[in-house]
Amino acid sequence: MVHARSLEGDAMKILLSVLILGFALGGVACASTGASAVERYRTAIEASPKDLSLHYGLGVALLVEQRNAEAVESLLVAYPEYVNSLEVNFNLALAYVRQGQRNDALVFLAQAEELGAAKQQELYPVGELYFMLAIEAMNARDLDEAVYLYERTLEVFPLREDAHLLLGELEAGRGNMDHALEHFGFYLETHPDDPAVLGNISKALLGRAYELLEAQQFDQARSALDEALRVEPQNLYARYYLAYLCYLQGHRVEATDSLLSLNQDGTGELQGAIHVLLHNCALEALGEGDTQEARRALAPLLALEAPGVEDLFLAGNLALAEGDAEAASAFYLRVLDRDPAHRGALGNLMQVDRPGSAEMLTIARRAMAEERYQEAISALEAIRHLYPSGDFTVADMIGEAKRVLEERSREAFLQADGRLGRGELFEALAQVRKGLRMRPRSIWGQDLEVEILDRIQRQRQNLQLQAERLIREGDLVVAQSLFRRLLEVDANDSLARQGFERIEALLNAGGSASADAASLNDDMMRGQDL
Repeated sequence: MVHARSLEGDAMKILLSVLILGFALGGVACASTGASAVERYRTAIEASPKDLSLHYGLGVALLVEQRNAEAVESLLVAYPEYVNSLEVNFNLALAYVRQGQRNDALVFLAQAEELGAAKQQELYPVGELYFMLAIEAMNARDLDEAVYLYERTLEVFPLREDAHLLLGELEAGRGNMDHALEHFGFYLETHPDDPAVLGNISKALLGRAYELLEAQQFDQARSALDEALRVEPQNLYARYYLAYLCYLQGHRVEATDSLLSLNQDGTGELQGAIHVLLHNCALEALGEGDTQEARRALAPLLALEAPGVEDLFLAGNLALAEGDAEAASAFYLRVLDRDPAHRGALGNLMQVDRPGSAEMLTIARRAMAEERYQEAISALEAIRHLYPSGDFTVADMIGEAKRVLEERSREAFLQADGRLGRGELFEALAQVRKGLRMRPRSIWGQDLEVEILDRIQRQRQNLQLQAERLIREGDLVVAQSLFRRLLEVDANDSLARQGFERIEALLNAGGSASADAASLNDDMMRGQDL
């Protein structure tokens, strides 16, 4: 993310470069600056209120003291006399820039350019003003305007390195990777070892490679990925996308080799993507009859503490293809232990030595004990299907599961209805969703959930304000619980997620609650990234 820079130093530097011009206009006699200059001009204006040169001099003196609103007022009084004056238009643009009034600043900045300011950059650095306006536009999240203003900066000052850098970051964030790389490349000409920029270039190249992969332009995608690794050799995502490219081009063995190597270094979201691609490699290998290659790709997934259900199912299919009925049956039972209603595992069990009734009943009873009644019913129905002529019956268990399911879901819906009536919205939401997990097609439960969510959304603004108040008071734990509840309603609520994660980081860091709360509340009130 690009952070705003201070405008005061730049604005003062510009003022000093044009100040002498301002005092020279219209025969202004008073050449002194500082606190006394304003008073002298005010005294002179009392004596000659119609002398517009005095009003202009007062405006410049006020600009020096950073009294920008007053400066604008005085400069506008004088403006009719100096409408075609380059320096007056420039100083008005500067005053508006310092006040953050972008549209007004651009009006006078355009007039100054028309009068020749861009040809006298040493005296009238319009590029600097465009740059400052671009930063202000970025802080206001007006990204289209920010791009335009950075481009205007570079039109009048094409060698401005930080403008290239910030525009590159902005374009990368907007997904315009070619433009981003162009501006990053210019910056790197003078800063070839800047690690942050190298990282940004690598990310932009990855974005470009992804676009090319989507367009199936594989050769160009490989070139972009190779370049990303040249810029940042340890970029794990570039290595992953190269493996993905191999997979897309049908080089499955090479893709598996790369993924197995990368799996040792990947973490979090990346490791999840690696595991998905390894599963796909194993699935394709099995489909082609290459059981050895399927087993190689699947091995790290089965070595996890909790292998995925579909990985276990694939392992069962692999064992079945290799003629190991006992191993296949064991894998299918592990699938059913996690998902008693898994149709693939239930169906494939009929192709191998069928499991004993005790094993299947254990799965069903565990689901019952964990209040997964719908899954228990599915498992029991599967037992009845697998053993139609068995010497045991499950009808009573199925009837009991259905009875308990109906009873528990009704109880949850009643609890939800009662809490809704008392205004306990989040507690009501938890109860209705508990009931819907048992009876997802219940019209009663669905209607209750809609009503509760509607009430919560209508109160969302009040909840947000309540969280901000708690932050101001330093009660971060309770504020975080409110953000958590908002996320339970809408997992895509970016402001709630940012608030929750920032508080989590502050609490984990063990910093000063009051200082951290004040900082966090400032961020929330600005609506900026937390």
